[in-house]
Amino acid sequence: FRYVSEARKRSLSIDIGRRLGVLHRENKMAEFGRLEYEDGEAKLDSRRSWPDLYLEILKEEQLAQMSEPFQDLVPMMENWLEDNISFLETGCAPCLVHQDLKIDNMIAGGRKVRSVIDWERAISGHPELDLFTTDSRLFSRFTSRTARKYRPYLYRGYFDERSLQQGWKTRREFYKLLKTVEPMWTFKGWSVDIEDTEAEEKQLRQTMRRQIDHIESLM
Repeated sequence: FRYVSEARKRSLSIDIGRRLGVLHRENKMAEFGRLEYEDGEAKLDSRRSWPDLYLEILKEEQLAQMSEPFQDLVPMMENWLEDNISFLETGCAPCLVHQDLKIDNMIAGGRKVRSVIDWERAISGHPELDLFTTDSRLFSRFTSRTARKYRPYLYRGYFDERSLQQGWKTRREFYKLLKTVEPMWTFKGWSVDIEDTEAEEKQLRQTMRRQIDHIESLM
């Protein structure tokens, strides 16, 4: 994505947003929950609310896999999330959520996304999770200046198909915490080639703390 032309970056960002918007608009679900497959059919293992489901996902798929240098943070993070996860309750109807939309899972042709693959993590969830994590994954390798340049095209495409509820920009900061935690639970794998791992660990801890303080200031 970094190496395509500016015009193609813009058009792909718009089309990715549109793809997500259509996915969320056209695939409404009855309840929030995990999707389980039996004899080729998807069955919904429902949860009471979106905060309940998302907290479960964060505990089982993020915090439970935290790399050893950061395992001491797990109890604190669990307590903080339990106290604050209700911030994400919007009364929004559940819909099909891919949960892992990134360039690797898109088949593009020209300036359009032709297909989306790898649906094994799909859930009946909140559309904001898909949009905001796609935002982070799509633009994380860019400089802040370049990300600011192309990010509006993603949202432009999305808003062409559906809207978000009031307060979405504030809730987006909460979802960004997931992006802060991801390098921690994959740290053992990607840090092998880093000379000063202690400095990197310290930086990640400080980034997470700043993100938490920032979220609390918005609540």
